[in-house]
Amino acid sequence: MIAQAVAKSAVFRMLADSDGCNFGRPVRVPFPYTSLRQDGLVLDSENKKMVRIVARSMSVTVLVFTLTTAAAGDGWAQTIKIATWNLEHLAERDGTGCRPRTVSDYETLRRYAANLKADIVAFQEVESVAAAHRVFDADTYRIEISRRPRTKSEECRDQTGRWLTPLRVGFAIRRHVPYTRLPDVRELGVSGTRWGVEIRVYPRTTPVSLLSVHLKSQCFSASLDAASSNPNCAILAEQMKNLELWIDGHAARGERFIILGDLNRRLNVAGDEFWREIDDSRPNLAADLERATADHLDTGCHPQYPELIDHIVMDRGTDLMARENTLKIMRYAESWEQRPSDHCPISVDFVLSDGLQPGLKWVRRSAEYRALALDVYARAGRRVKEIALERRRTGATVPWVVSIDADATLLDNSLLNEEEERTFRSIGHAHWDAWVRREVATAVPGASRFFNSVIDLGGKIAVITNRSHRRHAGHTRNNLRKLGMRVDAGAVCVLGRTRLDRRRRNPQEWEIYGYKNDKDRRRRLLTEGRADACWRESADASVRKSWQQPHDIVLYLGDNIQDFPNFEQREIARDPQRASERMGVDLFLFPNPLYGSW
Repeated sequence: MIAQAVAKSAVFRMLADSDGCNFGRPVRVPFPYTSLRQDGLVLDSENKKMVRIVARSMSVTVLVFTLTTAAAGDGWAQTIKIATWNLEHLAERDGTGCRPRTVSDYETLRRYAANLKADIVAFQEVESVAAAHRVFDADTYRIEISRRPRTKSEECRDQTGRWLTPLRVGFAIRRHVPYTRLPDVRELGVSGTRWGVEIRVYPRTTPVSLLSVHLKSQCFSASLDAASSNPNCAILAEQMKNLELWIDGHAARGERFIILGDLNRRLNVAGDEFWREIDDSRPNLAADLERATADHLDTGCHPQYPELIDHIVMDRGTDLMARENTLKIMRYAESWEQRPSDHCPISVDFVLSDGLQPGLKWVRRSAEYRALALDVYARAGRRVKEIALERRRTGATVPWVVSIDADATLLDNSLLNEEEERTFRSIGHAHWDAWVRREVATAVPGASRFFNSVIDLGGKIAVITNRSHRRHAGHTRNNLRKLGMRVDAGAVCVLGRTRLDRRRRNPQEWEIYGYKNDKDRRRRLLTEGRADACWRESADASVRKSWQQPHDIVLYLGDNIQDFPNFEQREIARDPQRASERMGVDLFLFPNPLYGSW
C-alpha cells in the first residue's frame, strides 16, 4: 500500500509552467442520480422524484452519511466493511432447489451473516429478495437483486427430480448506507443468465460503484480461446470482454469501482489470462486494477476446489482506500458435509475517502477557500472604488486599467484537476488545450462582480495570462462571457503569452528592461499603448484607439507572485516584506495550493 501511495503521488505530480498554469488534469460533472435510499427515503428514477437528505452549514449543502468510524491520522475516517458471498443455491422455500435446506440451515446462515458484520454484501446464487432476507435480517439490510426474468427451470445436475432455482446476484446493504441502484449489467449474461448488479455508494466524499458478478464456471484456468473445446471458456471469454468494457467506461469517467463476486476464475495463479486481459491500464491508469485477494491462493473452504475463485477487484484509487490487513475469509466451523455453503464469505474494510490531494479538496469543497476568495475580491473592490474617486477628483486623464490573471484568479480550473486526478493522468499540454477549448471553467468566487464593477467605474481590465495567446485568447474571452463578465473589446483585453514574452526567445529585451517574469513584457507594452494584441483581431477602429495609448495599471490581482510586476519567487523568498507591504494596496493575492512558480 505504501508503495502504491508513493507511485500515486508521483503520477499526481503536476507540471506547472512559469505563471502557474497547471498542466495536469480535466474534471467531471456530478454523477447521475437514479434511486438513492436512506432510512426509507427513496429517490426513484422511475417516477422522477428526488428526496434530498441534507445538512446546511455556511451555505454549503452536505449529504449526511454516517458509517462506522475509525481513527485515522488527525481526524476520523469512514470505515465500511464490504464482502462477497456465494450462498450456493439459496432458495426461498425450505427443501427446494439444488441445495435443499431446513429451517436450521437458514438459521446457521443467519448466524454467519450476523458475525460477518458487513455493511454491504455482494451475494450470488440467490433466488429472490425473500430468499436473501432469510439470511440477511430485513430490519438491518435492504436487498437489491438482479432483475433478470425467470427462465425455464432445469433439472439439478446429478439430482433427478430436483429443479434449479434462479441463480441471481445482488447486494445486501445496511439501511444506513445511502446508495443508488443502477441498471443491471445485462451484458454479463452471455448465456442468458447471470446479469451483473451495480450500485453506487455515497460516502461524504467520492461515490464508489460496486458490481456484483457471477461468471461462467468450469473454466477456472483453461485458455479463453473461443475455439476451445470447452464451451464454458467461450462464454467466459465473452463475459470478460464485456466486463472490461464496464471497467474501461468507469475508468474513462474517473469513477471509483469495486468488482465483487464469484468470478469462477483463479486470478491469483501467475500469468492468468483473464486477469492479464482486464488489468491492462487502458484507457488510463484508473484501469490499473488490484485484487484484495491477491495473496491468497487457497481459501481453505472447499476441499475439492481449494484455489480461490471469489474475488474483490478494485481500481487503483479504491485500492488505496482499502485498509491494510483487513482481508478476511470466514471459515465455517461445520464439517464439509454440513457446511452452510460451498463458498466462504470474503470481506475487506475500506476507508471511504476520495484519494484527492488535500489542496484540491480544499479548493473544491471548503468554505474557507470561498470565504478567502470573496474577501480578496471585496477588498480589491473597495480599493478600486477609492482609486476611481481619487482619479476623478484629481482630473487624471490617462486611462486606468486593472491587471488580472486568468487561471485561479478569474477562472476556477479545479474541475480539470479533479477530472485528471481521478483518471490518474497528469495535465499535459494536450489536456490543457482541450480544457481551455471546452470553455467550461467556473468563476472564482467574487470574480464576476468585481470584473463588472471595474467597467462600471470607468476602468479597463487586462487579463494577463500565460495561456497561449494564439490558441486560447478567444476561448478565454468566451469563457468569461459565459460567466456573466462584460467582455467588451474596447474595455477588456486578453493578453496571452507569445513567443517573444519568453526569455529564451527574446534575451536582449529581457536584458534591457530587466524583466523578472514573462508577464512583465506584456505589462510594459500595455502601459506604453503598444500591446497590439488588444486590437489586432478587431475590425473596429475604436478598439484600436482605445488601447493604442498609454495606460496606468492601478491594481494587480493574481494567485502567483509573478502576477505582480518585477517579482520572482526567489527574490520574495529572500525578502517577503517587499511584497507584503503592498498587499491590499495595489497587489491582491488569491490562495492557490494546487500549483505555482514555487
